[in-house]
Amino acid sequence: MTEKEYRLVVQMFSTYLEKKKYILRDILIKEYEEKRNLIDFDDINRILFYEFADIETNVNLDSKRICVVCNGAPDITLQIMFAALKNNMRIKLVALNYHDINNFLFQIYLDILRDLHMANTNFYYSEKWLEQDVMEKGKVFDKIIYIGNYFDYENFVYFAENKNVLFWNHNNIKVLMSREENKEAYKEIVKYSYSNNVEIEVYEDEEEFLEELQEGEFAIIYTAEENKLKYVDELKARIIRFNEFNIQNFKFKVNDLILALDFSQKM
Repeated sequence: MTEKEYRLVVQMFSTYLEKKKYILRDILIKEYEEKRNLIDFDDINRILFYEFADIETNVNLDSKRICVVCNGAPDITLQIMFAALKNNMRIKLVALNYHDINNFLFQIYLDILRDLHMANTNFYYSEKWLEQDVMEKGKVFDKIIYIGNYFDYENFVYFAENKNVLFWNHNNIKVLMSREENKEAYKEIVKYSYSNNVEIEVYEDEEEFLEELQEGEFAIIYTAEENKLKYVDELKARIIRFNEFNIQNFKFKVNDLILALDFSQKM
């Protein structure tokens, strides 16, 4: 797909979604009421209107066959969908939740390609695709991307036929802090965790924190300035922040993933 074609699809997607925004709002409300999954409509609009044009390209991704397994949050779906178009990848999305929303977004995507007389060769979704299917028949993919928590990822890799799996953390943050010394920060973290359905694990014991933190996870550490370098050298977390809590730092950004994909080594 050319840059001109890509930008046309992006523009049309925004237009189509604006026309159907009330339908989407109803679906979002229904999802929340049934499953208590908090979905931020503003996040969807932000991605639609501000971030599509900034999606990176990685020449190594051309024609690669990739499967993405994730919870199906619509902000992730949209980013993956347009990254597939921009990079000419073949991405199959396996969503564990949010099927009504993803069906809605995928249908808009198909309608646009139909109206432009273009075939869909980049992005595929069906709510009937299961995680179990990927485990058993995943060898056809050049890479499988598992977006979730580390425990679920480990179980997936253990049973998967294709071991070329990349873990990408989502919705889980480990924090090392003294609750007593950081009372206000702790209150803020707990409040955000409850209201935004984010899993945040707080540790006060450094040794336990280091044992539990897995490669590729997200970490926040409240510590003295002189201790920062020690943690940076020891930890293999994907993102580390010190003495601050800003959830925007830990939200899924497709550009981080695109630039991290490497096919030079096969498992």
